Amino acid sequence: MQKRRHDQGPTSFPLIEAAPRLFPQHWARLAAVTGGETQALAALDRPDPGPLAVARRRALEEGGLAPDSSRAALAEEDAGALVEAILAALREAGATARVAADGIFAGSGQRQPIPAELWRDAKFELRAGSLASGAFAWRHVRLALTSAAAETLAGEVADWLRRRREENGDEPKKTLANAASERFGARLTVRAFNAAYARCYSRPRKPK
Repeated sequence: MQKRRHDQGPTSFPLIEAAPRLFPQHWARLAAVTGGETQALAALDRPDPGPLAVARRRALEEGGLAPDSSRAALAEEDAGALVEAILAALREAGATARVAADGIFAGSGQRQPIPAELWRDAKFELRAGSLASGAFAWRHVRLALTSAAAETLAGEVADWLRRRREENGDEPKKTLANAASERFGARLTVRAFNAAYARCYSRPRKPK
């Protein structure tokens, strides 16, 4: 079981933690398909080359692969789709300022914010903590959820709590906190959970 973070507000985290923190469901699936978190990170750092993916899909469509090779090719297809989804979502999060980022800028050696307008073309080396976009590059990159993202997360958790309350009735706050940690992963903060809990449990449960 993942432990809920004990920070009371936005806290920065290294780029290598971006996928499990921000996209826990996609990350869990990628780790399962690739064989573990180490392999999942490697896959994110080496997105599937276009020609290789095309050749693999053609082989699957033609149906000439042996059963073991077919299963391996399907797993690679699943992994490739998850990698694309995670990287696209990460770029979108930065471009729309749902996450803020800074890093040591290669041009100055100083830690500087990374502009949102550079995120859509960003390339990542998650294990190295590096981000590059065009002629610009940063090392030791750290991310943090912005206040807008934190508010969105609190809304998601509140909706989830309401649905769970309708199905299960009232439950102890500690039970709900543990379940929310399992559901939302490491991006869930104490503040987000408390805000969501207050929204849901400040009102009487509707009768079924």
